[in-house]
Amino acid sequence: MRRCHKHLQSNPPIMLLDYFLEKVQKHPEKPFILFGEEVYSYQDVDRRSSQVARVLRDHVGLKEGETVAVFLQNVPAYVWVWMGLEKIGCTMACINYNIRSKSLLHVLSSCEAKVLLTTPGECSKISGIFQYLYLIAFLNQTVKHEVETPTEIDRYSSSCYFSCVNPLTT
Repeated sequence: MRRCHKHLQSNPPIMLLDYFLEKVQKHPEKPFILFGEEVYSYQDVDRRSSQVARVLRDHVGLKEGETVAVFLQNVPAYVWVWMGLEKIGCTMACINYNIRSKSLLHVLSSCEAKVLLTTPGECSKISGIFQYLYLIAFLNQTVKHEVETPTEIDRYSSSCYFSCVNPLTT
């Protein structure tokens, strides 16, 4: 706790991304995330977060200072999405994945998110607000296909990531 306080007192303060990248340099192969039988090193998370950052910046068009709503369960991808957003300077609005329809739409409008990031498994939870979202599907961090209607979601496997642009804020 003292080290954390010391870092925050420095001028300028050392941010979480700075601290993470320092650990990547010092201990690249050291386990960072243990999730069931899965183990991700600092280097693994750094590589994946850079991929997320590249896709969101180059294909989705996110810019520094924009807000991204993240609608994920507690899975390892949450960490590399978070670090990827930090790398491009985007604010992450953490959305409780238990909320639905009107409450979810209200949260998205309130945080002024440009994009909602989720997984196909969560799409049923947001189906009540599809008419307010423009979807782009990703497969292995590469733009695969622009989705015109919610029914097209069924074409993609569980490895897809969907970003939903909120037209209420664009």
